[in-house]
Amino acid sequence: MSHKQKIRANPQEMIVNQIQQQQPIVGGRTVSYESDLSKQWKTIYPQYINSNLTIERGRRLAKTKCVSDPLSEEIYNVMAAHSQYFEVQLNFNKFYCREIDKENFKTRGYIKYRLLDNERFKNKKEVLIFVASLIPNLKSRQNPKPNVQENSTSATNTNKTINANQQTNSGGGKKKNRRK
Repeated sequence: MSHKQKIRANPQEMIVNQIQQQQPIVGGRTVSYESDLSKQWKTIYPQYINSNLTIERGRRLAKTKCVSDPLSEEIYNVMAAHSQYFEVQLNFNKFYCREIDKENFKTRGYIKYRLLDNERFKNKKEVLIFVASLIPNLKSRQNPKPNVQENSTSATNTNKTINANQQTNSGGGKKKNRRK
């Protein structure tokens, strides 16, 4: 019987040992590795460095240090180009909570990053200043592509003016006492 009791006690002891090995005890409480890693990841929304927004709408820096209408892709490109400092992830599924136009896909998205070089950046504000200073140097900012919508809207506007001119020149007017 004593042998069976040991068998019953052993699985519990094994589970307790596994839990203790997986989660270190710090200051009398257990800490999982996943929570420590998730605390290292920080989030940047484009609104944090948008010079067109107010502080109430989400801007985190002074207007002189911000950029006009940054995109989450631009922030990602800057941070990914400096991969010696950051580990970066881009996500388009969410939008900033203070964003008024929640259906606009240009303002959607956020960047999760983790610092690899803690000596260069002391806090998140320094990271935001670094990113905002490099966005104007991107090729997409220096040589913007002409929007397809702008070209198509100008073409439709010219078609509307041509149609309006044809209607005015067709002579018409009110028909009087016309029977079928």
